[in-house]
Amino acid sequence: MVVYGLLVAAAFWAFPAAAGQGAPAFEEVIASLAAVNAGLRSFQVEQIIDARIWFFSFRLLTTVYAARPARYRVVVHNPPWFLQPVGTVFTHLGRPEDLLVQYLPREIRWVEENGRRLLYLDLVRRLPEVNPPRAEGFVDPDRWLVVGMVLHYEWGDVYAEYTYDLVGGFLLPTVVTVRIPAYRITATARYRNYLLNVPIPDSMFADR
Repeated sequence: MVVYGLLVAAAFWAFPAAAGQGAPAFEEVIASLAAVNAGLRSFQVEQIIDARIWFFSFRLLTTVYAARPARYRVVVHNPPWFLQPVGTVFTHLGRPEDLLVQYLPREIRWVEENGRRLLYLDLVRRLPEVNPPRAEGFVDPDRWLVVGMVLHYEWGDVYAEYTYDLVGGFLLPTVVTVRIPAYRITATARYRNYLLNVPIPDSMFADR
């Protein structure tokens, strides 16, 4: 599901390269994505999601397993009845380098937002089967972390904002907020009890 992906994706999405006067090329950004937190190979974390759809609020308790290059598995422990048909386990396999094949940069530039200087990326898909068709990203150049994303789907837009903290020597997301205005969906995920560089078998990320 879109929301689950957004809630864990940024854990490996930081940029260690130094900021220059000009905006970096797309290939440079992707290379930095692949090199983020070089010492972090995997993690396991508890995720608490407080969500609201229209006037209905609920809480999800999940466990996230993630490993390089871009693999994650989310296990939902207490899905409400209306989400049970969707499933309780979600996996994703991919690499940051895949973005070079899937997306074409329309624009990469520096922007000012709420008094901060951010790197802005506007990407459009190269192939019709790639979703979302368009994506925007905002990067904090002081820490080189992705602090916001906007995913533009045909059915509506998804907004995500990320807050990080230092955990075991790595900057990792501690709070992620997601909004889907077209469906009046909001969600806030909080993370606790990170386990870093734990052994996670490849079978964990296999479709089941």
